[in-house]
Amino acid sequence: FLGYVRFRWDKASGNPGEDCRSDLWTARSVDEGANWSMPQRIFEGYTGSTNGVAETEDGRLIVPFSHYVRDPGRLVSRTVSTDDGGVSWRLSEVIDIGGAGDHDGALEPCVLRLSDGRIWMLVRTTLGVFWESFSSDGGRTWSAARATSIPSTSAPAHVVRIADGRMLMAWNPREGGRKVLQVAHSADEGRTWSAPVVIVRGSATYPFLMEARSGDVWLGFIDAHAGWGTSPRAHHVRIPRMVLGL
Repeated sequence: FLGYVRFRWDKASGNPGEDCRSDLWTARSVDEGANWSMPQRIFEGYTGSTNGVAETEDGRLIVPFSHYVRDPGRLVSRTVSTDDGGVSWRLSEVIDIGGAGDHDGALEPCVLRLSDGRIWMLVRTTLGVFWESFSSDGGRTWSAARATSIPSTSAPAHVVRIADGRMLMAWNPREGGRKVLQVAHSADEGRTWSAPVVIVRGSATYPFLMEARSGDVWLGFIDAHAGWGTSPRAHHVRIPRMVLGL
């Protein structure tokens, strides 16, 4: 979770202010959430939204996030991982695609384990498409990021794998921006995707997907109906499988 302190951007220098902070923290529960450990800070700096977690076959947990760097100020993506259930954490190398500005660079990534054991990272950008990177060592190191062919606005996606092995992705497309939220599925490890199905029209962004025991899909998202400086609302929508063509 994020420990938000403040946002401050120095327009003169094009860098985050020295007191610009939103640290990344974690806490552990061993009794189904009845009790929690003391929070542990696993990254200090200004981070954006976190979008889920990946687990490797041997139990490593991999948390993707982005954070500011300076000169010029921009966002880079990376992961932090644990091999002992959250007791200790290790940072990966940085994924940097350049850029300059308080919402430019490699932002708010999500990750998913592929069938061949690699970890796929899908990165929000301001370039009209998502970018991607791959890790073959459980999130320690990452390939050079490259552009995908998936059109998107400047907003994060969320990807999950459902019980039948297919992948689901929810995101805001380039056309319509954060006023359209859609879902598509892939049967070939993300190389191609079905025609997206629009689930929400209106203020809807920062999606989160999960599959219920029934097989239906739940989509959570944020509705910033009165602007981000106020109080965004959280919504959840149940999507029958047939709506998505599953």
